[in-house]
Amino acid sequence: MLEVENWEFFPEQITLPIVECNRYDAYGLKVPDPELIDEAMRTRLGPYLLDSVNSVDFEKFRQKYIIMYVSISPKLREGWSLRYGLFRAALEIAAEESTGTWDPDLKTIVPGEMDEQSQANMKILPAKIIGLNFFNGMAAIALPVEGFELGNIPQLLSVIMGNYTGMSSAAWGVRLEDVDFPDSYVNEFPGPALGNDGIKELLGDQISVGTIVKPKTGLSEADWAKAARRSFEGGLDVVKDDENLTSQDYCTFEKRAQLVLNECHRITNLTGRKLVYVANITHGDIDEMIRRGELIRSLGGNCLMIDILSTGISGVQTIRKKFPHMILHGHRAGHGAQTIFPEIKINGQPMDFRHGISMKVWTLIARLAGIDQFHIGAPLGKMEATSHTVLENLEACTRPLGHIKTMRPICSGGLKSTVLWDVAKVMNPNGDKPNQDIICQAGGGTHSHPLGTFAGAKSMVQARDAVKNKIGIFETISNHFETLLAFRRWDRATYAKWVENLTESSKVVVTPDLRIYFKNGQYREKGPEPVNLQQAVKIFPALVADLRRWNPSLADNVLFD
Repeated sequence: MLEVENWEFFPEQITLPIVECNRYDAYGLKVPDPELIDEAMRTRLGPYLLDSVNSVDFEKFRQKYIIMYVSISPKLREGWSLRYGLFRAALEIAAEESTGTWDPDLKTIVPGEMDEQSQANMKILPAKIIGLNFFNGMAAIALPVEGFELGNIPQLLSVIMGNYTGMSSAAWGVRLEDVDFPDSYVNEFPGPALGNDGIKELLGDQISVGTIVKPKTGLSEADWAKAARRSFEGGLDVVKDDENLTSQDYCTFEKRAQLVLNECHRITNLTGRKLVYVANITHGDIDEMIRRGELIRSLGGNCLMIDILSTGISGVQTIRKKFPHMILHGHRAGHGAQTIFPEIKINGQPMDFRHGISMKVWTLIARLAGIDQFHIGAPLGKMEATSHTVLENLEACTRPLGHIKTMRPICSGGLKSTVLWDVAKVMNPNGDKPNQDIICQAGGGTHSHPLGTFAGAKSMVQARDAVKNKIGIFETISNHFETLLAFRRWDRATYAKWVENLTESSKVVVTPDLRIYFKNGQYREKGPEPVNLQQAVKIFPALVADLRRWNPSLADNVLFD
């Protein structure tokens, strides 16, 4: 029997909400009874207790306090119960992040010597424990908004992601799971300039499809621009610099930007489509970031990308202020060092070693700072353990926050055209209707297509248009060779079922669509026509083996008719 001696686990698992709700109730919180802790603890940490143990008026608190929802694995001493340990740890955190240094032993200014303002502050500023859940280890800690400087996210982070995350005297692990902000506080931030609605106005009321040029690094400026051109001509709305690519000697920012934006303008003039080149301006010198942003603006670009964690939120806030009319694209490279925690099973029992900060919180912070579109992970992709995690982050993109606009979520990481139908459904936790207020990016899923980048882009657009027009997967495979090849390569199970469902009267498209994609799919020329199976196997011989494997009786009729 394996035992864990240096971590405390609660009997219930923590689940973060994926739809807008009363978060206090969703986390199962209740006002704790002060009698659960001893008199010495009540004396020392009394300022952080509520005056009344009656139920909390959540909306009243939410408009006057910033509420941290934290999960805690408390450190227990001999004789302490798990409840006592959780209560004590929550109080220690409340003290640490508000007025905790004003303890009875501090003699900087003794209470009798304080002026009236300091005395008033000591009554207003203490954080309060407004709720605990003794079954899952959650605590709600309310911090008076008067303790925060308006419009200053780094100061906010110094509190809600503050010293308590390393306070080993109180807890083995503590994780900031969620935050509630008063409208009066968030309204001091600009938030997204365009947000979801502005990007829809630019790119259309549909899923935006895009790519990240691959390989991540190594291409010259000319080859990078060539890949971007093929992606845009195939129909993609968005082409993005990789987070690793800034201005290396082999692919400088200036030359790459000029070549790519020249292609953007040419394709826009030809097709009538609005395009977005996501230029990565991330740099350690804010003046250089501004210079690169000004270059993109001067070249007619409309989007700037920032690695928000490596750059820092100060950089994001500065760029938002300097470029109030451009799309800010937020990348989250490095988030896993803070947002991912070990989830293990011991003898079949799940044990979560929760610590750090949730991606939901970082999504809220990015939105306050002014990011317009933000990476939140992708269901059915390679980055997230579960789709639920992505939906947690989606909720933070759309949660009501004063006058702050909603943020357009980016699903990226391991996506291909074959999963767009399911991704669009999963991304709507409120029903079966596909969510089209998203950006779906496929890097390898575009450039690793059997026919190359142009065809990979085509397959993404074909899938997006099918979702928009409520066209099923089998019909899309039959009508588009690029989609057929995508399923044949990346989803053999679905492809096999499509082959099984073919009949002697079936017609399929087995030649590539070489047309440049025009606005709303309004091509100037006719595209490839579907042909019967006798013709199809001659044009696309690989279909012969597929028919023999998954539809042998039809294969005999087709091949020997």
